[in-house]
Amino acid sequence: MSDIPPPPPQPSFPQPAPPPGSGAYQVPNYGAPTGPAPTFGGPPTFGGPSFQPTVQPARSGKAVAALVLGLVGLLACFVIIPSLLALVFGVLALRAIGRSGGHLTGKGLAIAGTVLGAVGVVAGAVLIVLVVNEFSGTTSVRDLEVGQCVELPDDGEEISRIDTFDCTEPHGAQVIAVADIGEGDEEYPGDEAIGERAFEDCVEAFEDYVGLSYFDSEFQIFPITPVEDNWDSDQTYICLAFDPKDDLTESIEGANR
Repeated sequence: MSDIPPPPPQPSFPQPAPPPGSGAYQVPNYGAPTGPAPTFGGPPTFGGPSFQPTVQPARSGKAVAALVLGLVGLLACFVIIPSLLALVFGVLALRAIGRSGGHLTGKGLAIAGTVLGAVGVVAGAVLIVLVVNEFSGTTSVRDLEVGQCVELPDDGEEISRIDTFDCTEPHGAQVIAVADIGEGDEEYPGDEAIGERAFEDCVEAFEDYVGLSYFDSEFQIFPITPVEDNWDSDQTYICLAFDPKDDLTESIEGANR
């Protein structure tokens, strides 16, 4: 029997070295990028002229109203209501113009209206005071009544109102008679005839009121007669009695002196 030789040994080949890192595989990092984020521009812009509408300033209506009302207040003899309104509108206009940022004009008109309004208000107030002082303590001659104590008018003076007093206060005269001197439809007889007729009637009324004949009394008579211009509507005369030496300080009714 023959010997069969053993098969030759299989060649050995070296194993490939594993990759570094103890056989672990690295996966690339695809996370959020680090560093500043990229920026992208907005929509493209196109050059060209810029058009803005032009706003024309408007005149303040309050300023115009202030000026008109101020003029009316002065022309209407200082009627206080238009002047007061002019003052109010002027102040409001100045305030509105100041806040408008140049969109309202008329500052000069507003100032003029305010000044005119202020002048009219002051002048109207003074006029009212004068009128009140003039009419307070006075009575229309047509409204005089027997027994009232009044100021003695000057000779030849034409009066429509007369100062009245309490009879215990110093006063110039007292009303002793009031009556009509005409017949209503007759023509004006003249100043002298009117004066004579009124004096005669006052003499007759004197004794009834004072208690003594006029010719024996220390008092005198002063008649107030109607004037020609008012003859058609007023034919009333008033008889006053007064002391020629001094003011009266009491009623002379029934004084018997």
